[in-house]
Amino acid sequence: MIASSFCNECGAALPAHAAVCVVCGYPVDASLPAAGLVKAPFLPSQNATIGTLPRNFLLAQRYRIIGLIGQGGFAHVYKAKDTAHRNRLVAIKQISLRGLSAREMIEATDTYNREIMYLSQLRHKSLPRIYAHFTDADHWYIVMEYIRGETLEDRLNSTPEGHLSVRQVLVIGHSLCKVLNYLHDQKQSIIFRDLKPANIMITRKDRIYLIDFGIARHYRPQQRKDTTPLGSPGLSGFWGACLLSASLLVCTWGSGGCCASGPRNDRLNSLYRG
Repeated sequence: MIASSFCNECGAALPAHAAVCVVCGYPVDASLPAAGLVKAPFLPSQNATIGTLPRNFLLAQRYRIIGLIGQGGFAHVYKAKDTAHRNRLVAIKQISLRGLSAREMIEATDTYNREIMYLSQLRHKSLPRIYAHFTDADHWYIVMEYIRGETLEDRLNSTPEGHLSVRQVLVIGHSLCKVLNYLHDQKQSIIFRDLKPANIMITRKDRIYLIDFGIARHYRPQQRKDTTPLGSPGLSGFWGACLLSASLLVCTWGSGGCCASGPRNDRLNSLYRG
């Protein structure tokens, strides 16, 4: 099931001919078209798989599975070799549709379509590239650039002090602001909406990548409320949500906690926790 539009209220993907959003009940008439989406090729010769893909499994007669490197929600992420491209390393996100309810199907569709729609059109050194996408009877697949590194969350958890050095915070924070600025400077500005250490990959040389565009959306200037409120009206919505998240993340990296304790930071702590 490929979405023909997105709900203008909650952002969920909508199937063709839907009258209301399955997730929030908002009328479809006011929803945004899923412009630029290309239907994923279906591989009838690819047998639908059950469970985790084994090592050395040849997916789509092309991608040799090396191993599972992540999972969560409806998806598993594998490291693989692209045998048709000189064994280039890739990351393959496999989204399973087996046994999903109608609402879960909508959420899974939303995640799949948004990642393809945004990442296939964007080019930035801090965004992973999408190489291909396809389906079989029970799964959707996205083939992406493989990033040699770890999440910022894992990096923070593995440091003895529980926080980064000042130099690292400045380097990473500057790179984060640059990629957010790139997203905001698009012809139709993009809001990432899920900025957190688990969604930032970092290499050994402190190069960062934003990952997981599953809930990203275009900014709609005609709407006062576009994202989940994070406090006062001046800090919620488009720029406020992104800048507040970035500021609090930098505070987290350098202090080893959400933010330093004290009356001046209690408000920021409560905003960060939602």
